[in-house]
Amino acid sequence: ETAIAAMKQGAYDYINKPFKVDEIQVVIERALEKVNLLRDNVELRDLLQKLAGELLTRRPRVHDPRSLLELFSRLRDQLGIHFALEEAFGYFDDAVDVAPQLSEKTAALRAEHDLFFRDICRLCDYVEQVLYDEKPAHSIRQIATRFAAFHDAFEQHESRGQGDEVPALGH
Repeated sequence: ETAIAAMKQGAYDYINKPFKVDEIQVVIERALEKVNLLRDNVELRDLLQKLAGELLTRRPRVHDPRSLLELFSRLRDQLGIHFALEEAFGYFDDAVDVAPQLSEKTAALRAEHDLFFRDICRLCDYVEQVLYDEKPAHSIRQIATRFAAFHDAFEQHESRGQGDEVPALGH
């Protein structure tokens, strides 16, 4: 009962007594991985907010296309990290134990992540083409439109993901 109450109050995990040092090490490593996921998520949110501030205005203006490409490249990299960590730690607690019951949900999640990652990669390519004059300068509005669609879909995806963590059977 004490362990359940502690978990409800925000404890990351619990260890049964008597415990082994390697059990504690595993719990600490998992907690640190989750902290890294949260830190990466903050950076991802900051990048999304910065790009939204530049592009999702009435008249999107980009003073320096190179900085825009830099932001999109960082966003692409952060999404890759975010999705990898989310699939490993963010949605499923003890995923190996519950994998048979979650395989369909996991496959759907990975498919969504793949689509988002492909979208942001295509957007990075498009920004690069604008930067190197392969596309006309008025394409900034097209970048803004594409980013707005990506941003809206990603926000919906993330809001659906809240509370989707599935505890392992037997916990």
